[in-house]
Amino acid sequence: YVGRETHEARSPLVSHETFFDLASLTKVTTTLQWLLKLCSEDKLTLDLRVGDVFSHASAWLQSVRLWQLANHTSGLAAHLLFPELFNQAQLPLQAAELNKDQILSHILKLESDYTPGTRQVYSDLGYMLLAEILSAIDKPIAAALQDLHGHGPTSLHWCASKPLLESPHDYPYAATEDCP
Repeated sequence: YVGRETHEARSPLVSHETFFDLASLTKVTTTLQWLLKLCSEDKLTLDLRVGDVFSHASAWLQSVRLWQLANHTSGLAAHLLFPELFNQAQLPLQAAELNKDQILSHILKLESDYTPGTRQVYSDLGYMLLAEILSAIDKPIAAALQDLHGHGPTSLHWCASKPLLESPHDYPYAATEDCP
């Protein structure tokens, strides 16, 4: 192993116990893979519109197609700080319970950040919405993950088997940026 958990010179060295942020990789290894699997099974097409699944979405968002969510040209913002939006920013990690339906409802009501198809903006919101669309068409995400990854080397069992620690600061995370 090479490197340290943070950018500081005295930071602990990376080890087998170090957690790495793979959030960006899950878009490709899970959500995109799931989308392409459903397309290959003729359960949906990349031209399906958000409004075909969520008719209560904002007018502009109803016409956004799945391929635009997948390639980050949907018009949705890059991200939102949901704990702050829902007044939970000061709660400890274990107490913060953001309701998935509340988050989805908020995304579906958003105004566009830019005209869809005119820019490419890496969007967590787009992939969150894409995963919810796939869940509505296929099965809940946990079942889809099981189908896509099973119990092999990419399964999530290792993380799930680790005991919860008192504080998120007790975990040996590798820093992905210099951010307090």
